[in-house]
Amino acid sequence: MRIYCRAPPPIDYRRRRHLFPAPSDIGRNHTRLLARAANTYLTTAFTWKIQRYIWQLLTGSDPLVTYGAALLHGPAAYSYRKFVLTMPVDLQDKSGEVAQRLLLKHRIGEPASYTPQFTIEADTWADRGREERYLPDIGRSDLRRTSLSLTLAASAAGDPEELVHLALAGEKIAALRLCRFADSAHCKLDGDAAAMFGVRPTQIHREYTYLAKALGTDVFKRDTSHGPRQLTPTGTSLYHLVRANIDRLRQIASYEPPRPT
Repeated sequence: MRIYCRAPPPIDYRRRRHLFPAPSDIGRNHTRLLARAANTYLTTAFTWKIQRYIWQLLTGSDPLVTYGAALLHGPAAYSYRKFVLTMPVDLQDKSGEVAQRLLLKHRIGEPASYTPQFTIEADTWADRGREERYLPDIGRSDLRRTSLSLTLAASAAGDPEELVHLALAGEKIAALRLCRFADSAHCKLDGDAAAMFGVRPTQIHREYTYLAKALGTDVFKRDTSHGPRQLTPTGTSLYHLVRANIDRLRQIASYEPPRPT
C-alpha cells in the first residue's frame, strides 16, 4: 500500500521574529568560528554583517528595512550585498549550522530554511523539503525596491500582529495611521477624531478604511453608517498592540500626539 505524505508545513517565521527581533539578538558567541570559516579577522564590520546574514536566514526579514536592522541605503546596503554575493561556501555552511543550533536552543525542530520538494518516482512530498543553509543573492534592483515592497506588504498584512510588525520595520505611513488610530480609538464619531487631529472626517475615514483593508476586517462597528462606533475584536487587538509599541511607532512616523484641549 502506498503511503502519501503531505507537503511539509511552512516555516513559522512569525515565531522566529519574536525570538530574534533584531540582528544583535543572534549573539556574538559564534562569530569567532565564523570568522575562521571566512578566513578573515573578527572585526566589528564582519560581526555586523554575519549577524545580519544569520538573522535574515532565520526570520526571512529584509535586512535593509526591518525593525532592529534600521533602514539602510547607499554604501551600507551595497556593502552588505557584496558580502552576501562573495561569501565563501564554508562560511555559508557554518552560518547555516549556527542558525540551526539557535533554532534547536529554542526547541524548534524546523530546518533553517527549505524548499518543498516533490518526488515524482515515489509520488510523495519529502518530509522536510530540500534544506537550504544560504540566502539567495541580493540584487541591485532589490535594494531599490525595498521601501515599496514594505508598503505593499503593509497594505495586505492580514492580521494586527503582522501590520504592527511591518510598521515597526520602518513603514512610515502605516506607523502614522496606527498612531492616529490608537489616539482616536475611543472617540465616538469620526468627526471627533478628525477634530482631534485638525483634519477632515473624510481623511480619518480613509485611514480607517486602509486599516480595514490591510487586516481584511473592520476595526470599528456601527449601527448606522454615520452613527457612534465601537472597536471590533480585531480593532481591540490592534489597539493593544499599537499601545504596547507606541513610542517606537511615533518615532518612525515623526508623529506628535495631539495635546488635550
